[in-house]
Amino acid sequence: MSADWPKVRLEDITSILGDGLHGTPKYEEDGEYFFINGNNLSNGRIVFDEKTKRASREEFLKYKKELNERTVLVSINGTLGNVAFYNGEKVFLGKSACYFNIVDDIDKKFVRYVISSKLFQDYIITYATGTTIKNVSLKSMRDFTFRLPPIKEQKRISKVLGDLDDKIALNHQINQTLESMAQAIFKSWFVDFDPVKAKIAALESGEDAEGVTCAAMRAISGKTDDELDKMEGRQPEEYAQLKSTAGLFPSAMQDSELGNVPEGWGVRTIDEVTSIIIDHRGKTPTKLGGAWAPEGIPAISAKNIKAGRIVKRETIKFIDSKLYNNWMKDKLSFGDILLTSEAPLGEMLYLASNVDLCLSQRVFGLRANFNCCFPIYLYFWLNSSVAKEKLHSRTTGSTVGGIRQSELRKVEVLIPPLIIQEKIAKLLENCMIKINQNEDESLTLATIRDTLLPKLLSGELSVDPTEITNKQGAQ
Repeated sequence: MSADWPKVRLEDITSILGDGLHGTPKYEEDGEYFFINGNNLSNGRIVFDEKTKRASREEFLKYKKELNERTVLVSINGTLGNVAFYNGEKVFLGKSACYFNIVDDIDKKFVRYVISSKLFQDYIITYATGTTIKNVSLKSMRDFTFRLPPIKEQKRISKVLGDLDDKIALNHQINQTLESMAQAIFKSWFVDFDPVKAKIAALESGEDAEGVTCAAMRAISGKTDDELDKMEGRQPEEYAQLKSTAGLFPSAMQDSELGNVPEGWGVRTIDEVTSIIIDHRGKTPTKLGGAWAPEGIPAISAKNIKAGRIVKRETIKFIDSKLYNNWMKDKLSFGDILLTSEAPLGEMLYLASNVDLCLSQRVFGLRANFNCCFPIYLYFWLNSSVAKEKLHSRTTGSTVGGIRQSELRKVEVLIPPLIIQEKIAKLLENCMIKINQNEDESLTLATIRDTLLPKLLSGELSVDPTEITNKQGAQ
């Protein structure tokens, strides 16, 4: 079938193809417009972070490009081949990003998948110039050639692949919501101490014991007194559980190494609340008498952990089972926490399932001591602003800040009674398990998409998109 599809150059299907500003605008901290480069393009979206510079509307108008709903952005300098659609974001481009506007009679989603394909990615690597920083010229971009099916087939292909991407995006959105909810609850209970402060305020206003407990119930649930009354009548078991939880919090504060904390709660060090810290600093396959393998057990380094996820999977190296058993004398298990020690410091991953992983460079493995600390509690505590401040205060190194195991062990951890930890652990554990399941499903869907992509673009495979949609829904 593909033999019947004509070959076209990228220039043939675009009304314009250009790059961004070869220079630097005047930045403004609260500027209305974002100045983006190739590293702001990811998985079809423009992404911003704390490092993204801003500029005023006046600066934007000096350098604005003809971006519209038909625009596709591609990174062509430094990091090559990142792709994103333009969706009306207030941005203007730096030189490491190029843009092209697809003509109306071409399906732009189909072109996005062409640009995401191995065909294009191999092409730009081949035609990139530069020794230290790679660059792809606009001429090379314009000259990229591929086969273009009829418009109905373009839409069919993009529908099949788009359905998979939409499900991946939905999983990502659900996970973000679950993470935000879990973090907000943990912060309320164990950083801001809202239930304890609500009890203190109720006591100071002359409330009796029942009123004090109700104050904590309001703080925990976010419900009003009227809503709590309705809950007692309609959901008596849930009401009783909420009241029991509220009763576990004290009604006074005490001084500690971490400042004012709830009365009766302790402060211990990571050394005291962990049963083991796995640290393989400096270990390599060569030093252990082995070598990297083409497949096998993943070896995770610091660059592979970001915001509670395993990232940059394409950079992960592997070892065989023999080297794994020699390397990982202490195997990781459910509930262990991976913590990066430097470059970057303080990124974490919670193991919500049993999985074989090898800890490579700059990653600690922490196992909670169940006698005093639930694993999920320790993970969320280490992600709190209080713990991060304590962690960074013990770093060494002028260029790249890092923390030694001896200093990590001294970092303080707030320890509530185990019965309170158990209450929060059930909720947080369910969130983390669901997040992990969604992540696994997204990886499976991405594998299906990446397998289908070259077959669909080459014409080797022609599938009715409703078949794939139905099959996915049945799984």
